[in-house]
Amino acid sequence: MKARLLLLVSVCLALHETEAIACTPPPPLTVEFERNSALLQADALSSMNPALRELRLFGPKCASFHIYAYDETETSRGLTDARANEIKKTLINFGAKPELIKTFIERSTARRQIELYNYGASGHLHCDPASKNPAYKDGADCQRPYTRCYVQLEDGTICNYDNVPDPNPVRYSVTP
Repeated sequence: MKARLLLLVSVCLALHETEAIACTPPPPLTVEFERNSALLQADALSSMNPALRELRLFGPKCASFHIYAYDETETSRGLTDARANEIKKTLINFGAKPELIKTFIERSTARRQIELYNYGASGHLHCDPASKNPAYKDGADCQRPYTRCYVQLEDGTICNYDNVPDPNPVRYSVTP
């Protein structure tokens, strides 16, 4: 019997008048641990590939993660903590910065899982004024106001999540 570990990416839920409109999140990644084990097997590690790919693609400064681990009882706390630490260690081995990984252990009888959220990096957003999105309506429909943007960190590092050509503040002058 394998225990399940759930990796989720960000979800967008916006309210429009009285009805909620949900953005379609990417499907969750499931990583399995062997029963009573905190070791990541090869198949479990391969299921983390989307998060690891983004880490390699955008670089360690442009990736921050939150790991939420849930346990059922106080006695399972050690195993839950070890599994969360195994995920953290794996992210660090693939280049993530330890200071950009936060781990939370919570007790829950409803779920026994670990969730991993990739939040990217927070910094100064620069957008191309020519990329104004005509479909944008105050975020109510989960649309972004501009379609070509990049994030610049305080140290000058460029996090080019949208793969914009030639990210520079002259062309990308809008800072929403």
